[in-house]
Amino acid sequence: MNRREVKQLDDDGVDFQLHTHCHRTPLDEALFRREIRDNRNWIETATGKMAKHFCYPSGVYRPEFLPWLSAEQIISATTCDTGLATPHQNPLLLPRLVDTTGRSDLEFESWINGVGDLIANWKRALLPSG
Repeated sequence: MNRREVKQLDDDGVDFQLHTHCHRTPLDEALFRREIRDNRNWIETATGKMAKHFCYPSGVYRPEFLPWLSAEQIISATTCDTGLATPHQNPLLLPRLVDTTGRSDLEFESWINGVGDLIANWKRALLPSG
């Protein structure tokens, strides 16, 4: 999307937040933080708003990313780990549901209202370990 398209959607109520600018997760702190700053600058130029929430590209996250995100004043970050967020979770490691076209409307609705997570946990608990 170009800046004009982002601004139009922002004016219509769509909230734009952070990713890495080039959809990569460098293992070098300076490069990782630069990706975030470049992305934040682009979003702020387009919307005039400060972005402070982050989504890990491809769900890739590592423990060392957490202090780097904090240093960039990121207040929440989502993984691709499926589940329900709780008040006891680290806000920089929030689960999310990755919606795909292979998911039925009923399955999607079950995840939105929390039943999908309960069923998935119940199934995992019933599987033999090993």
